[in-house]
Amino acid sequence: AEALEDERILRAALRDRGTEGKVVALPLPSGLSEVVPVPAERRERYRRHVERTIEEAHTATPGGVTRDRTHAARKRAHDSEAFLAARPRLNERCEQACGMCTGGCCTTGGDHAFLSPVTLRRLMDADPSLTEARIVETFLSHVPRESIRGACINQTATGCALPRAWRSDVCNAYFCDALKAFQGGWDEPDPPVAVLMIRRTHTSVNRFVAEGANPVVEVAWVDENGPRVLDGLTESSDIDR
Repeated sequence: AEALEDERILRAALRDRGTEGKVVALPLPSGLSEVVPVPAERRERYRRHVERTIEEAHTATPGGVTRDRTHAARKRAHDSEAFLAARPRLNERCEQACGMCTGGCCTTGGDHAFLSPVTLRRLMDADPSLTEARIVETFLSHVPRESIRGACINQTATGCALPRAWRSDVCNAYFCDALKAFQGGWDEPDPPVAVLMIRRTHTSVNRFVAEGANPVVEVAWVDENGPRVLDGLTESSDIDR
């Protein structure tokens, strides 16, 4: 039902756009939005997680990585960066899509931010002078005064508070299913002249759960001139029946 509705929205948007050329529709999830102060106990849980993860990272030899559930994320992040670096227009569209989504994939970051021994081992290997105290201090220094309720401790209203190099390999490697499909269909010699981004209320996490209607909350054309939000195209039919 959502796919059919996306097609109707695309047809309506095309009638108003009046531009020839290849266009695609890209459905997106949404991040949570309520901003609240970060309490001291949450900051303390985050500190303890970082300290435990550092201890586990020390069990990996320099140049190696621990074999935990995030082991493959390190290679995926590297491959993804190389893939997008060779396709700057695609990279720009993906960044715009992520900005419009506002963190639908960050809702399960909790007080661990997906930080694992793999990530910390990477940081240690890149800078052997990093001490445990300095690592803990760096992570805590980036904890915002306010973050998104029910999401990652580092998620703010304007994005992740951590510098990209200090984010988990899971975070740096992750793309939602919609963006992965978009990347897989990208034709670099002949890319779409515009992308219609259709954002719905569900996050990346609850997209498989029947939690009622998942209405459209924002529609925007994105092209070489940047995003242009469209009014009057967010009316959603009842899709939970």
